Amino acid sequence: MSFAGRTVIVTGASRGIGAAIAVALGRRGANVVCAARASAANPLRLPGTVDETARAVSEAG
Repeated sequence: MSFAGRTVIVTGASRGIGAAIAVALGRRGANVVCAARASAANPLRLPGTVDETARAVSEAG
């Protein structure tokens, strides 16, 4: 399924399922808006940040 020209919002995009969904949608042509609590400016103790996911989406699409 193509998501070209569509904009999607993915919550929980800093890691796990949310990050995987964001990258998968980016590969299918979607404009992806990533939302998460963990960012480079506000890291959590868990690995992964929304900034890393955003880079992965850009590289995938």
